[in-house]
Amino acid sequence: MIAAGPAMVERGRQAGYVNGLGDLQRGWQRGNRQARAIVQHVAAAVSTAVANLTRHFQPAVISLGGGVTSQLPGLVEEATAHCRACDALNGCDMRVSLERSCLGDDAGVIGAALLASTISREGRQL
Repeated sequence: MIAAGPAMVERGRQAGYVNGLGDLQRGWQRGNRQARAIVQHVAAAVSTAVANLTRHFQPAVISLGGGVTSQLPGLVEEATAHCRACDALNGCDMRVSLERSCLGDDAGVIGAALLASTISREGRQL
């Protein structure tokens, strides 16, 4: 709910970024205090999710996808910084790499299609 595109667009709109996530990205790049606060808030939530995933599954790479990261690439940079800060604060070194997915907005559709294809090949029904 925090890192979803519509929630971020709304927070950006309330801060004066009325032209969507690209507008918010430009504010973040310029160092605007409000834009940075919005992105950092979302990055903190993403880093919490990353920490939980890392503790349980120990991945080497976590891919962040969807329209948010394609329109707001600064989020991946901020989330990485939050993860490194939390690692240092907690005395751990999880060594997980956050990467921006190359699938953009199509990541969910492609994942659903791959799942359906796998289930179909196994002879199960959806």
